[in-house]
Amino acid sequence: MDISPITTGLKANTQPGQSELDVQLQRIRRIGKKLFDVANCVIRVKGVPNPQPMVLDSAMAALEEAFCDAIPISNEQLVAGDTRAVPALAQQKAVVGAPYIRFYAMQPLFDDEHAVIGAVHLVGYSARVFGDLEKQLFADLGSLVERELRLAAVNASQQDLLKKNRSLRRESLIDPVLGTWNRSAITRMLATEVERCYNDAKPLSLILADLESWQQIHTNYGHAVSDNVLIKFSSRLRSCIRPSDALGRYEGETFMVVLPGAANKTAHVIAERMRQAILGEPERVGDETIALTLAMGAVSTD
Repeated sequence: MDISPITTGLKANTQPGQSELDVQLQRIRRIGKKLFDVANCVIRVKGVPNPQPMVLDSAMAALEEAFCDAIPISNEQLVAGDTRAVPALAQQKAVVGAPYIRFYAMQPLFDDEHAVIGAVHLVGYSARVFGDLEKQLFADLGSLVERELRLAAVNASQQDLLKKNRSLRRESLIDPVLGTWNRSAITRMLATEVERCYNDAKPLSLILADLESWQQIHTNYGHAVSDNVLIKFSSRLRSCIRPSDALGRYEGETFMVVLPGAANKTAHVIAERMRQAILGEPERVGDETIALTLAMGAVSTD
């Protein structure tokens, strides 16, 4: 079967800027155009962007689609074998004048609650008889469109649910105060990197950093100040590590840093960098300067 007259190079897979629903609706349009031997098959659905014309003469397609858009959608199939004989269509510009549309059919589309959400339109330039079999096939074509719309809605709902689940899962692994990985997450990362580095024959290092003075700060200055100090502490630690490293709040004021691929020497360099970043800049609360004390340890597999 030669279908070249009704195709415009549209591939079966999704093109840039097109959703899978766009592609499926274009397929149904091509089927409708060929099946009923009409000039155009137009699909309009509330809330779904109108696709680009699928025919070579986009100017003519635009006129045909504008004609379809001007026809009110009813809740029953409409078939006009000769548009000049139907009062609601006879005075349309595209019927009275160019491009002289002579055949028109409309199949309403329904949602799950049987509310009209759009229509499939057929446009032709010769008056014709549209028999019972063709009317049934046209209704079947509408059912195919409704099925694709339901599938797209289900897929969108599933994707939204997956996105929310991923967000919730990530939130469950993040310390709510500091924004670092929490204990569950950092220990899981450590276990993963132990196995990966072992399999890849790469070193793995671990640093534990404890802000020893935090408890005294908490006692002397209260919750808000001590939390603010801890936020700054974690931020300074983060600024000292590599993009491939992971920082997590292991417990209270103790932080764990996982350094995949880092040998002992590298771990000690990073630990020293952290020490200087913390001790080199005391915290201030009002007019008071708070001295920070830090305990650190590093271990490596090499």
